[in-house]
Amino acid sequence: MMEIDVEDLKRFLESKIASLKKEVEVYEYLLSVIEAGGVQGLRSSKGTVEYIKSSKGEVLAEVFYTPPLVRVTIKRKLQIPQAYFNALHRLLESEKNLSKVEYEVSTEGDSLREVVLKNINDDLTYSKLKSGIAAILEMLPR
Repeated sequence: MMEIDVEDLKRFLESKIASLKKEVEVYEYLLSVIEAGGVQGLRSSKGTVEYIKSSKGEVLAEVFYTPPLVRVTIKRKLQIPQAYFNALHRLLESEKNLSKVEYEVSTEGDSLREVVLKNINDDLTYSKLKSGIAAILEMLPR
């Protein structure tokens, strides 16, 4: 009879769960690309993936950029105090008025989950918004 090492089994299951979560994120991203620009948008645009990291090098968010869509997916549970949430909305509203950017902010309770930006048609707007969101995330208390 074969003995099962509980710790090995636990590590295997945790690894498998993380892998499946990553796979689900990829499918959700592909679905959002299709919804935002149709299949033509998927074929014609180059996508990039960047990371927003804390000063300690910890990944806070993943940024998927496939013009005209940007999806900022928060990688860990980050509670966002109202002042930071207001700063995020001011940043997004400012760009909405300047560049006609549309956005959706997804929360779960008082935790930020995702920010989806639409109509990002130039690298300057993308860089400005990514940097602003990164600054807000980096300042959040952990």
